[in-house]
Amino acid sequence: VTSDADLWQCLRPHVTIYSPQKQKYYTESWFRTTYRLRPKQWAVVKALAGCHGDGVPGIKGIGEKTALKYLRDEMTGTKALQLIQSAEGKAIVRRNRKLVELPFKGCPMPVLQRDEINVVGWEWVCDQLGMKSLAKRPPLYIRVQGRLL
Repeated sequence: VTSDADLWQCLRPHVTIYSPQKQKYYTESWFRTTYRLRPKQWAVVKALAGCHGDGVPGIKGIGEKTALKYLRDEMTGTKALQLIQSAEGKAIVRRNRKLVELPFKGCPMPVLQRDEINVVGWEWVCDQLGMKSLAKRPPLYIRVQGRLL
C-alpha cells in the first residue's frame, strides 16, 4: 500500500501495489501495457530523469517521458540521446541507480507470508503504524483467478 511510484519497479506476477490516494491497484500487467517496459526498468527511468520526491537529480533536460522513449529505443540522433550517452550522463545514471534501485543494496530481503485480512487486524496494524486515517478504510478484497487476495 503506497502512493510512491518508485515502488512500481517491485511489481511482479504476485505483487500488486494499492494506492489509497487514487484508490487504484497497480499490477505488472498494467505496468507492461502502460509503459511497454518491464517493471525493473522503472529504476533506470528514475536514474535518468531523477526522483524529485527523494531529492535525486537526474540528467538535466531529461524527464520521465524522454527516459521512457530512450529505454524503448525510440530516440535517434536527438540532443537528449547525446546527453544520456555522454560521459556525464552515464556517470549520473551510475550514481542514481545506487540511490533509486530497489531493493536498496545491503537491505535484507523480507520474507513474505500469506495472511488473512480482517477489519480488526487492519485497524490494529494501522494503529501500530500511526495510520489513523486509513484505519477506518479497510483494504478491498479482490479475487484473481479464483483466489482471494
